[in-house]
Amino acid sequence: MALVRNKEFIQAMLKDPKTSQTVKTALKDVNLDDMELVFNTLTGMDDVRNAWISDLVNRCVSTRFFQKVYENPLKMLHHGMLGFGDSIQQIFVKMGQRKGFYTNFDDNNGSPEKDLIGKRVPDVEEDVIKQNFAHRYKVSVSIEELRKAFMNEGGLQSMTSGLINSNIDSAETDEFEDMKGLLIRKDAETQPITDPTNKEGHKYEKGVVYQVLEGELKNKAVRRLGKSYTPSMICETVREVAGTMRFKSDKYNLAQVKTFSRKEELVFVTTPQISAKIDVQVLAQAFNVSSADVNIRTIEIDELPTVGNETVLGIVMDKWLIQAFDIINMSEQFKNGAGLYVNYFLHKQGIMALCKFAQVCLITDGEGDIE
Repeated sequence: MALVRNKEFIQAMLKDPKTSQTVKTALKDVNLDDMELVFNTLTGMDDVRNAWISDLVNRCVSTRFFQKVYENPLKMLHHGMLGFGDSIQQIFVKMGQRKGFYTNFDDNNGSPEKDLIGKRVPDVEEDVIKQNFAHRYKVSVSIEELRKAFMNEGGLQSMTSGLINSNIDSAETDEFEDMKGLLIRKDAETQPITDPTNKEGHKYEKGVVYQVLEGELKNKAVRRLGKSYTPSMICETVREVAGTMRFKSDKYNLAQVKTFSRKEELVFVTTPQISAKIDVQVLAQAFNVSSADVNIRTIEIDELPTVGNETVLGIVMDKWLIQAFDIINMSEQFKNGAGLYVNYFLHKQGIMALCKFAQVCLITDGEGDIE
């Protein structure tokens, strides 16, 4: 990472429209080559110092200036902020009833008049997903650390890098592990969130791999290639599954309702070991995208489990299978006057669950035919 001098760092901050007017006014006529003068100007008065630390932490950390940060490999499956409330109501309306032209909709007491004016309530399945995680992360910035950062060329860059690595890396890593758990978690977990005395807690459900292989879909939503599989067999299977999922079926979703997926909404989750062997051109055709977009549709994670005697090689899934939403994603700070430091808190609260109506199919090295 290239060194960013303190002067360049501050200039970038002053150009940022999000930087407070208090800081911009304080540094308006200050020589930015004189870092000691800049430091004294920014820390000499309480209101300026508080505004500067707030800008430094909230702006630099939240926008990740000058730093390569660990990013959740499953980030493309995260759907951002939930617009309203703290829950999602998933509704699936089944297909309308079909009857012959001369047949009444009511099999018992039907008539043409009743068909015309009678009401038929649609067959609906629903699932409500509530908030199930609330995390917070903390890092402290002392006035002494800030002074040292000003006195060392590139010190501001190094300090903000530390802040970023401390909180955001932790949050991104935890988010990845939680999302990966929706795919491969062996057992459901129940954890209290905001209230530790809440005995009911909020559930992290069992991973979809285990729900499929240990449930009613074990001979439907699985393609078993055998122990002697080849990379070309994986590619052909991905293409076949992606094509099959375009048609309505009840074999590839946990609710077992008739649904379908568009090719462009499908992704292939696998490990780096498998990804290195597969043909990019074949996957491009499978997902109906250009070769350049295959890397977006192929998501690598560090592990896929072995269940019984079969190892999962990859997962073809609708991108809406994982319901990952943030309800709160914000930072707050608290100044400790006695200790001369500021505590920075990153809060993340939201929903991390599976959509039982979204399609998924496992590719494994097991043996056996599908139904």
